[in-house]
Amino acid sequence: MKKYVSIILMVLFTSLGFAQEYYRNWNVGKETKKERIALVIANNHYESNGSLVMPVPTAKKLEKALERQGFDVLVGHDLNRVQMVNILGDFSNKFKTYQFAMVFYLGHGFQIDGDNYLIPVDANPKNTADVEVHAINVEYVLKKINIDAIPKIVVLDACRNNPFTKNWDSFERSGNNDGFDDVNKLTNAEIFFTTQKDSKVRDDNPYVDFLIQEIQQGGCLDDIIRRVSKRLYDNNPDQVAAKYGQLLQRVCFGTDPSPVHNDMDSDGDGVLDNDDACIYEFGYKAYNGCPLRPTLEWKIMMEKYNTPAHVEKSEFEKLNSIDTPEATARLGYLYRRGWGVEENQEKAIQCFKTAAQQSNAFAQFNLGVCCERGLGVPQNINTAVDWYQKAAEQGDANAQNNLGMCYQFGKGVPENLGTAIFWIRKAAEQGDPTAQSNLAMFYDLGDGVKQNIDSAIFWYRKSAGQGNEDAQYYIGDFYCDDENELPVDYKTAVYWFRKSAGQGYSRGQFSLGIMYRYGYGVQMDFDTAVYWYSKVAEHGNSLAINHLINMYEESEDIINTLYWHRKAADQGDTWYQCKLGEIYFRGELVKQDYKSAVTWYRKAAEQGDASGQCSLGYMYENGYGVGKDKAIAKSWYQKACNQGYEPACNNL
Repeated sequence: MKKYVSIILMVLFTSLGFAQEYYRNWNVGKETKKERIALVIANNHYESNGSLVMPVPTAKKLEKALERQGFDVLVGHDLNRVQMVNILGDFSNKFKTYQFAMVFYLGHGFQIDGDNYLIPVDANPKNTADVEVHAINVEYVLKKINIDAIPKIVVLDACRNNPFTKNWDSFERSGNNDGFDDVNKLTNAEIFFTTQKDSKVRDDNPYVDFLIQEIQQGGCLDDIIRRVSKRLYDNNPDQVAAKYGQLLQRVCFGTDPSPVHNDMDSDGDGVLDNDDACIYEFGYKAYNGCPLRPTLEWKIMMEKYNTPAHVEKSEFEKLNSIDTPEATARLGYLYRRGWGVEENQEKAIQCFKTAAQQSNAFAQFNLGVCCERGLGVPQNINTAVDWYQKAAEQGDANAQNNLGMCYQFGKGVPENLGTAIFWIRKAAEQGDPTAQSNLAMFYDLGDGVKQNIDSAIFWYRKSAGQGNEDAQYYIGDFYCDDENELPVDYKTAVYWFRKSAGQGYSRGQFSLGIMYRYGYGVQMDFDTAVYWYSKVAEHGNSLAINHLINMYEESEDIINTLYWHRKAADQGDTWYQCKLGEIYFRGELVKQDYKSAVTWYRKAAEQGDASGQCSLGYMYENGYGVGKDKAIAKSWYQKACNQGYEPACNNL
C-alpha cells in the first residue's frame, strides 16, 4: 500500500509576549530513524502590543508530550518575522522525509479582507494595509507544506476577529469582529477552529491542554478531536469548535483501540465504508471513494502556479484507472499540457475524440482549443468554433469564455461584442476566473457595455480572489491611479502586485519593482527593486532593463551597468547597441576600444537604425576601428539621411 506522509498542522493562535530565545534547530539533511516530526511555534510577548501568559508555557508542555510520542521536535519561541520565515523554511525542507508531522502555532492570528495571518512578535501594523508587510500570510505557511498527496490537519486556536477595532488585548486573543476567516481550497485536509467565526477565545482556554491529554491517551485523530471538543464544551458551552474539509485516511496515535471492520458500502461505489472518505457519494477507489472534482475546479487546481510534478503524476495515474468520459477527457488534457506525463498531442486528441463522442463537454472544449491552435490536428478556427459552441451549450465555462473571445475578435465568426459579452458573462457567473477578468476588462474600458468602474472592480476582485494573475495586477493598478473611483492606496496596490508577481506575471513583477524603487506603499529598497526588475528583464523586457541600468548607473555599479547594456544589445535593441558603441568609443566605464565601438554601431546600422548608421559612417570617415573609407562612410550617412536623420544629412 502506498505510504502517505501525514501532516497535522495545528496552528494555535494566541495573543502574546516576548522572550529572548530563538529556536532549537537540527541539521536539515541529517538522517533520522524517527518517523514523526513536529514544529511548535509560540509567541508569548509582543513588542508593540499586550502580552499573554499561556502560549510559551503551554508549548513547553506540548513539546515534551510530543517527544514522548517519538517525535523529532523543532521549537521556536517569540519569533520575529524573519525568524518565522526561517523556521518555516527549515521545516518545509525536513518534513518530506517523515511519515507523520505536526505543526503548532500559538500566537496572534486574525483575518483581513479574506486573508489569514500569523503575527510575529515584532509586528506593529497600524492599519489593515500594513498587515501584509508585518505579518505572515497563512497561505504562505500552507504553500510550504501543501502537497495534495500529503494529508494535513489545521487547527486554529484564536479569536477569529480583526484586532484593528481596538488594541490587542492581554486576556483575549485579538479584537472584536470581522475575524479569522475560513481557510478554503486545501486539498486532503481537515481544518479545525477552536471557536466559531466572529467569536473570541480567552488566553487561558484549555484547548491545547485537553489536546495534549487526549494524545497521550492514544487513539485516532477523529476520536481525539471529538473528545477534545466534548471536554471543551463541558468546560465552557460558549466555546464551540468548528471543522472544515476532509482527510483522506485515518491518522492515529499508537494502536487504534477500536478499528472498524465491516463490509458495508453505503454509496455502492465498490469502496467499503471503512476505506471510503466520501461514504454517501458515489466515487472511485483512486480517490479514496470520493467523486471527481467539478471540471472547472479541477482545471483551476491543475493550473496552479508551481504545482509539484509528483502531484501531476499522481493525478494522471488516478485518472488512468477510471473508465468514464470525464476521466478520459482529463487524461487528454494532461497529455496536451504535458503534466504528469510526457506531452503527446496525438494521445490527447485520441482521448478528446473518445470522450467527445459521448458528448463530454470538457473534451469538446479541448478539441476546440486543439483546432484553434493546431495542436495534433490541422489548424482550423471554424472547426474550433463548432466545438466551442457544442461545449458552451452544455454549460462548459471554459468553452463559453473561448467562444465569447471568438466573437470578440471575429475569429471564425463575425465580430459581435454583444454575443461575446453574453458568453463571457455566462462563464464568469459560473466562476471561471479568466472569464471574470475578461468581463471586468469590458467594464473597465467601456467596450461593448457602458463603462462602469464599480462593475470592473467587482469582477476583477472575483477573478483575483481565485488567483488570476491578470486580475491581481489590474486591481493593484487601480489603487495606483488617482483618476478612478478607488482612493489611491499604494500599500494595497503592493499587496496585489505581490500576489500577481508571485505567480510569475511580468507586469506584476515590474510594478512591484517600481514600488520598491520609489518607496510607494513600502520602504524604499534598492535590492528588492532590482530583484523584481531582474525577473522581468531576464525575459528581455527593455523597460525593466532600462530601469536596472539607471539604478546601477546611479549607484556607480560599473559591472552591472555594462552587463545590462550588453544584455539589451545582445537581444537586438538598437538603442542599446548604439549606447554600447558610444561607451566603447568614448572610453566611458571601460577602456576605449574603437573596434568594439564599430561592432556595436554596425549591429544597429544593419537593423536600419539611423543613429547607428550615422555613427558607423563617422567611424569609416575618420578611420576609427576600421580602415578609413570615405565612400563607405558616405553610403552609411546617406542611409541615415534618407530616414530624415539630420546629423547624417549634415555630414554628407
